[in-house]
Amino acid sequence: MKRALLATTMAVVLSSSVTARDDQAVLESVRDTTIYENANGSLSNGSGNRFFSGRKMNFGIIDRGLVRFEVAGNIPCGATILSVELKLNMTNSNAPIAEVSLHRVLADWGEAGSNAAGTGASAETGDATWLHTFFDTSFWTNVGGDFVAAPSATQSVDQEGFYVWSSTPEMIADVQAWLDSPETNFGWIVIGDESAEFSDKAYATREHEDPDWRPQLTVTYDWLPGGVDTDGDGVRDSCDTDPDDPNLCQDLDRDGCDDCSMTGADGSAGDPSDDGPDGDADGVCDAGDNCPDDANADQADTDADGTGDACDPDDDNDGVPDIEDGQPLNPFVCRDLDLDGCDDCSRTVSDGSGGDPFNDGVDTDGDGVCDDGDDDDDNDGVADAEDSQRLNPFACRDLDQDGCDDCSVSGADGSGGDPHNDGPDADGDGACNGGDDDDDNDGVSDADDSQPQDPFVCRDLDQDGCQDCSVTGANGSGGDAFNDGPDADGDGVCDLSDNCPGISNADQADADGDGVGDACDGDGAGGGGDGASGVPQGGLFSFCSPSPMATLSATLLTLVGLRLRNRGRVRRRKVV
Repeated sequence: MKRALLATTMAVVLSSSVTARDDQAVLESVRDTTIYENANGSLSNGSGNRFFSGRKMNFGIIDRGLVRFEVAGNIPCGATILSVELKLNMTNSNAPIAEVSLHRVLADWGEAGSNAAGTGASAETGDATWLHTFFDTSFWTNVGGDFVAAPSATQSVDQEGFYVWSSTPEMIADVQAWLDSPETNFGWIVIGDESAEFSDKAYATREHEDPDWRPQLTVTYDWLPGGVDTDGDGVRDSCDTDPDDPNLCQDLDRDGCDDCSMTGADGSAGDPSDDGPDGDADGVCDAGDNCPDDANADQADTDADGTGDACDPDDDNDGVPDIEDGQPLNPFVCRDLDLDGCDDCSRTVSDGSGGDPFNDGVDTDGDGVCDDGDDDDDNDGVADAEDSQRLNPFACRDLDQDGCDDCSVSGADGSGGDPHNDGPDADGDGACNGGDDDDDNDGVSDADDSQPQDPFVCRDLDQDGCQDCSVTGANGSGGDAFNDGPDADGDGVCDLSDNCPGISNADQADADGDGVGDACDGDGAGGGGDGASGVPQGGLFSFCSPSPMATLSATLLTLVGLRLRNRGRVRRRKVV
């Protein structure tokens, strides 16, 4: 005990006499790829010699680069990061200058064998894509990647050449975190100008034939050489997960088994490739293997239930066994028991229920068949392919081309609509009002008709106060100005507005403006009376009349009018 204590004390003394020094590491990327905006998440560029960022010219597809460097193991544990620089070689671009940003990635991702010229190649197992962290078993939480919204650094990039993202506090913090907690090192995502088409730029990857063009991360750090290693496992105490146990030190490969579990106190700092029993020989120790009896080096676990896909009977946890599942790694797709064209798991997803045939997609008409598998989504009787509005049962087509939709009244009755009952039809002519220029069939177009829905009211061309259609109605004639109401004196002016309804006076002259025409006004300046009796000269029967009966009627009407007027004069005299 005394000897061990002395050794520890000496180590502390020696380490305290060592001066901290600045050092530098130049790291090459260990992974880099491109993810392409794609609804199916089927495109990647894992082994291509370039990665891309920006927006492409064809269809405006967005692409983003991913790059990762191995920090832990290349920089001493416990070091303090002083500065960080990322150098990329932009190999080709036809786009103008753009701001390109680095964002710290928040989830692990893969790089596999896909190799694209630029627009993306079919993703291979383990590739990162727009939807997947590892195709096609693991997914990003957010399409397009999971990353910190605020950039760690931004650099203006123009034409071909080398560009350096110089050290920023955020870049230093990123690399320091990757050193101190290697399990959080998922690298950066490289995002270019995504606002305009044809803005993407290409950068050399670690697969590029010229080593000098490959992504490089230069890290300057401060550290103390040596340090106390109490348990002699080769990892100094400040970095050792258990400084007193030589079989516990660190887990650089993040397989759940300690790198020193087998090497112990041999001063080697452990061996990630030999860190515990590995029954299936997949490179993952049994203690951390999610399928210890089935080789699965990638440890893929689609439904994150702790059981790897290699030994999980229901990889996507949709409730349908993989052997019966149409897509065993996609919880939105399993089967279609009711054969309605919609997958039973499209709504239930990974709830383990096995899907629900009665809740497998939008069903506009509620007929139990989802819209995707229904030929007539709104049940108006017109097939979706021929329906002007397939989700609106009151709009389908206009077979009679009368301007009204055939389904406007019938709706979702499955009849296909009724051209003869497709809206209000005031005149009953078979053309709905909406498409009829003359709704009341009075012969006057709606645009010129004072009341388009009333066939007895249309217009008054002769301005005699009577509607030209008051007699003709809905006969389509446009009315008759000379037959627009009773006309006792036959002067062409209807009685309703005639100022002498019993005496013919087509000119309706009324010199004194008292509303009584001169032809029947004894006091009118041009009335032709004697000025005293109010009776027209020539006596009672001096009027021209087409018949004795008409003359008598006119005379009586005139006498009644004169008598009423004389009574008014008497009253006025009494008042005076």
